[in-house]
Amino acid sequence: MQTIYDNHLIDTTSLGENPIFVDTGACFGACIDWALSNLNQPKVYAIEPCKTHISTLENKFNNIQIYWAALVGNDFCGDSVQFNEFIGLPKWGQIAALDKSRAKSAATYKKLKGIENYKVPVIRIGELFNRLEIKKIDYLKMDIEGTEEEVIRDIDTVAPFISQMSIEIHSDSKIKEKLVKLGYKVTVIKNEVHAIR
Repeated sequence: MQTIYDNHLIDTTSLGENPIFVDTGACFGACIDWALSNLNQPKVYAIEPCKTHISTLENKFNNIQIYWAALVGNDFCGDSVQFNEFIGLPKWGQIAALDKSRAKSAATYKKLKGIENYKVPVIRIGELFNRLEIKKIDYLKMDIEGTEEEVIRDIDTVAPFISQMSIEIHSDSKIKEKLVKLGYKVTVIKNEVHAIR
């Protein structure tokens, strides 16, 4: 088991040639950098809701598929989600917060230069394979700022096609139990859940 960037776990021994690596909440691409440098000719997909991060990804990578969207559960109502991009935050750059507690803490940061509000298109977990035009995912990274619980709740129909996942969790959740029921071997380290078949 290896660590990618910020506690995201990956078991590279189960990945062969041309693994499909999907990074949801791709941010500025640190995990993508790792995948391109350490995996055997991966096919990489980035899903990111923050406009500033999308621009960074487009300028940084020319060999991956980039989607401006937010990953949500199947029961999400609507085709977009309201997003708040906080400009001027520390080293991880612009953070886009979906939940009110993170928005409140970001808004009180002294170097905050502004907040840009906009709607972001969504991709439901059940639509992910069709939207990306893939049949399987070898590695799915989820750092989706609090919506991981609803995504995992609705993952049953696509779970058989996902070999391993690394999920950053933002609250006490039932994610581990759900993934075990779906047949994954689950490891939890701090706020990171790793699941593998």
